[in-house]
Amino acid sequence: MRVLWLMAAAAFADVPAEDRWLGNANLAAGVNADGSFGNDALDLGFLWDPDGPAGPMPTTGDLMWVGYRWDVWGWDWRTDGGEEGEQSHAAPHIDNDHAIDWTRRVDNDAVAALLGSMTTDAAAVDVRIVMLKRADVILHDLHYTPTEDWSRLRVGRTVDPDQDYWLLETYATTNTLGADWVSAESALDERAVALAGRTADGSMATPGLCSWCDTPAAMADGAGEPGSGDVHPNVLLSLAAIPAGETAAVRFAYAFAVGGEAAGLMAVDALAIDDLDDDGVGPDEGDCDDLDPTTHPGATERFDGIDNDCDGAVDEDTLEGDDDGDGFSEAEGDCDDTDPSVFPGADGVDGVTNADCDGIADGDTAVPGDTGEAGDTGATDGPTDTGVNADPSDDDAPSEANDLDADGPIVIGKQPSGCTCSSGGSAPAWGWLVLAGLLHRRRRAS
Repeated sequence: MRVLWLMAAAAFADVPAEDRWLGNANLAAGVNADGSFGNDALDLGFLWDPDGPAGPMPTTGDLMWVGYRWDVWGWDWRTDGGEEGEQSHAAPHIDNDHAIDWTRRVDNDAVAALLGSMTTDAAAVDVRIVMLKRADVILHDLHYTPTEDWSRLRVGRTVDPDQDYWLLETYATTNTLGADWVSAESALDERAVALAGRTADGSMATPGLCSWCDTPAAMADGAGEPGSGDVHPNVLLSLAAIPAGETAAVRFAYAFAVGGEAAGLMAVDALAIDDLDDDGVGPDEGDCDDLDPTTHPGATERFDGIDNDCDGAVDEDTLEGDDDGDGFSEAEGDCDDTDPSVFPGADGVDGVTNADCDGIADGDTAVPGDTGEAGDTGATDGPTDTGVNADPSDDDAPSEANDLDADGPIVIGKQPSGCTCSSGGSAPAWGWLVLAGLLHRRRRAS
């Protein structure tokens, strides 16, 4: 998987700060340079409206852009030789230089995502943050490849949401600990955010509540109690031995719903999604880009420089693609794109009629006005490439296998149209959320 991430990111330039955001119809999230949530360039943490702009529930402000903004991604490790180290990502409140090299931004009808990587003396770390368009869920995938043998790795996330502040002027939330999740909900209208996490082998994170936990050790020692208070949900993953050069994968889920338990169950369900773009095929089944719903085995190949059908060939079976490698496509006059000896200007070839694709049988002389009925008709001897490898109607329909549990919590106000966000030009679809947040701030300031 790490190889796929690197290959996908290699063709893209760095993502600037103003483009480090994710959005769907109801939710917008800013991403910091170091991979924590929050974007100073956009004054954006988490803006969320459970039922969208047309619903009765209003946006009550940025869930974490009040008080002392706090969202932490922290990790520590121990080598087989006993050496230890740790890193915390929570700028600007923690002074660090752990900036991610953000190399790709994705925004389509299925997902919004940011991909990047960083390299330290201890490990290479690949980062992927994905917001689903079909549910108010954000997934944070991390792949660690240590430079030395590790006997232990711990990775945790902590967030300080303040849903109530804008109307009640309190930072306290109603905090709940579930079996594999933790949530904080508003005392006013029960809008909640929940955290959950798991390793690649399915081991679940330990949920907890603490105050200002910025390291795995602090999360492990946190003694926050469920109930009402200004304490912070966190989840902590512990992994055993990881040999040098091998990769360990972990995933965290942020889920937003009305009710802490509903949000918690949604976060746990989201951890198991293996088909992010909901095209019916997951990476284990051959999907070579699980962030693009138009790219998967069986998809129609397009002339776009992408291996749409994941068969290892690019732009094959299209009129513009050069299938036989002779330097000419059908659009450029190749009359048999399955035979590399047949192309415009080719020399005569034994057993091949019209090798140079000029519409005249090789060896014949063109006669003005000749229709070619007595000689070469200009057709190839074999089947003609139609330019497509499948009817577009044969594309796999989106699968329901990776939807959140139908028997679980209901996501309020989902909008099937998805998001039409863009990084330039017209205002992004979540701009109304940002505007609403600013109006609340001005109202408070006055």
